[in-house]
Amino acid sequence: MADSIYRGRFQQDELAQRLRPVVNPNRAGGEPPTWRDEAAEATIRLAVARAHAISKLADIPDEVFAVARASHLFAIVMYSNNWPALSQMPHVGSWYEEPTLDMAVNEACSQMLSHLGLLLMGGSPVVLPPGEYRANLGVLEITVTDE
Repeated sequence: MADSIYRGRFQQDELAQRLRPVVNPNRAGGEPPTWRDEAAEATIRLAVARAHAISKLADIPDEVFAVARASHLFAIVMYSNNWPALSQMPHVGSWYEEPTLDMAVNEACSQMLSHLGLLLMGGSPVVLPPGEYRANLGVLEITVTDE
């Protein structure tokens, strides 16, 4: 499967079908989806988006990279600012890693591939609300503006 992704010879639907039993093995067909099912589908969509971005990497226009970078920075700021509340959520709070420089560096490539893939698959770019947004990741401070 990895070889087909790197060569751009995969079908998005086929990849999603192969991932579904791995990501959500307990899904019972015919029942209404639960939040766990929706989270699993979001995970699958991100995996497909990343694969799509990898397969198109050499052909992605600079403008798409710029939009993905802005979306990524905004996401880091929003996550960092909302982490205290997210980490206290019942049942799922432990899933949310404290925002640090190490976390941002470790996840930068996969997150950028997610943003690129979603944009290439027809997703809407993040539209920043007017204003300035800041996050402090220890030794790194990120500022994002709507300009």
